[in-house]
Amino acid sequence: MRGRSRPVRLVANAKLAEARRRLTWRMRRRRGRAGDPEWDARRLLRRNAEDLTGQQRDTLEPDLTDIGTYGRQILAAWKAKEKLRALLALARTQPARSQTSHRLHQFYDWCAEHSYLPELVTLAETVQAWWAETEALIQTGVTNAASDGTKTSIAPATIATAPSK
Repeated sequence: MRGRSRPVRLVANAKLAEARRRLTWRMRRRRGRAGDPEWDARRLLRRNAEDLTGQQRDTLEPDLTDIGTYGRQILAAWKAKEKLRALLALARTQPARSQTSHRLHQFYDWCAEHSYLPELVTLAETVQAWWAETEALIQTGVTNAASDGTKTSIAPATIATAPSK
């Protein structure tokens, strides 16, 4: 998936990492480090649910749940990322509008239920702000990746040739 789905997925991973760092700080009054269950799970949290092995999946949820409230909140942020991925997975499958609406509602509903996590509120707001482009990608498979790539390659050249002040 390219176009708007990639930046939205990157934002989802970034918000998950922010939540993990913020909650670790609140819980431990320090940054996470080796030996902390939420630190040890950070790489698993970045992975897609379907890419986890059975053993990884069987340990991720209990390990985070055993931490307590903060661990469950980290898990809620991971599940929001996965719900967003389920929505974006519809791209180029020509889904019925009702299927897209259903997955979008599941994502927004999850974020609303966990609105005490500011990272999920921001993620939901980002999805809402980019919804027109994201919906176009899901419905048509057409992206703006080519123009984004051109902008990315033009910007450094423009900066390099700009007269210095």
